[in-house]
Amino acid sequence: MKKLFAGFLVVMMLCLSLGSAMASTSFSWSGDGSGDPKRWGDSQASSGNNWHITWGSNTTISSSKRAVVRIYAEPSPGTYASSLYIYNTKSTAYHPYNSGFGNGLKDTYIAGRMDNRDSGTLVVEGTFYN
Repeated sequence: MKKLFAGFLVVMMLCLSLGSAMASTSFSWSGDGSGDPKRWGDSQASSGNNWHITWGSNTTISSSKRAVVRIYAEPSPGTYASSLYIYNTKSTAYHPYNSGFGNGLKDTYIAGRMDNRDSGTLVVEGTFYN
């Protein structure tokens, strides 16, 4: 019985640590390719060395409506927590934070716009896992 209880506690601790290992925030934005990248969602502390996005069903990313995405760090725009990425598909690939921004060192948020070579309106929605 003690071994069963100890095993249960180990499983619970593992589940809790995995659940808190990746923070997430929802985002939604629509617009064009003019101006600077726009903030898509709220900021929160980075929780690891990498980030990724899952895209919602209303997202209109395509080869003719590309999303230009970068992760920023508080307190100001222009503090780049990641490289610049251009999405022409709903990729969920993991990307690294720049040095000094991962593992809870900074509050980060997702920002972007449509590629200025494209026209029309880009709609994005989904979850930013930081």
